[in-house]
Order: sequence, then C-alpha cells, then structure tokens
Amino acid sequence: MTTQPDEMAELVAELAKLGDIRLYRGPRHPSDPRPEIAEQITAYLAARPYLARDPEYVWFLEAYAGLYVFRVGEWFSVNIYGFDPEDFPDLSRKAAQIADHPGFDSFADITYKLAPELPGPPSLSFAFSKTDPGVFRAVGEAPYQWYCDGFLTWLRDVVETRAFQDAAT
Repeated sequence: MTTQPDEMAELVAELAKLGDIRLYRGPRHPSDPRPEIAEQITAYLAARPYLARDPEYVWFLEAYAGLYVFRVGEWFSVNIYGFDPEDFPDLSRKAAQIADHPGFDSFADITYKLAPELPGPPSLSFAFSKTDPGVFRAVGEAPYQWYCDGFLTWLRDVVETRAFQDAAT
C-alpha cells in the first residue's frame, strides 16, 4: 500500500466538509472497529480478486466500509458503496442492484448540480475493471472510460472536486 492510514483519514475528514457525512465502520476502523463484519468484507473481496490490485481501496473498505456524503436541500451526494448495517449489510447485494456495465464493478457514484437553480448533469459512476488496473468513470449511461490510476487518486480528486467538475465541461 502506498498510503498511510492517516492520509486516508485526512481525506475522509475533508470529504465530510463537502456536506453531511454518514460514515460506516469496518473491522479496521481507526477509532471504533466493527469486527463482526470482517467475514462479510473478506468474502466480498475473495469473490472479486481483481480488487486486490488496488490496496488503498481494500484498506478503505476494511477501515471505513463505505460512506455517504450529501447536502440537505441541494442535489449533491457522494456514495462509496459499503457495508451499511441499516440499508445494505452486504455490499454484494448492493452491487447486484446497481446496473453495471459488463466487465466492471461499480464502487461509487456522484450526483450534483453546479447551482441549485440549474438542471444537473448526469450522475457519475466509478468502477474497477475486472481486467485492467485503475478507476473508470461513466457519465450518465455512457460506457466506462479510464479515469485515473487508483482509488487513492480518485478520492483525492473527489475531495478537490475534480472528479465531478470536469465532467460538466
């Protein structure tokens, strides 16, 4: 892994500044671990061995188990799918409900407007390829295209808002 847990924690804290955050907890959560979901996460990753190409994503899933950031009264959300005990205790069931393109596993989506009075652009979906390294992005219903080298770069882009602002241009 090329990142330290502190860096990931800093990025998650920065994400919280984008709106209200609902942060899940995994078995390696830095302050409040949930060891009872370790088996689910391990099984999910074992069924998708290509995810091991991105150790930062694996670390995020084991530490935070997903998150959801939103702004009340605005059309904005960042959702990193995970193991939410209230909505989706099993990420594989959540993933099955997402209309994925063949050969990709979606792990996040972003919905936003540039201004509340303007119509919003299409939602963005982010995925890992089952065959190629990196993170791929789909704008609306378009096919996935390579976006960046991995989860950590993607997370930095989300924090710096590049992951969605450049899709509108």
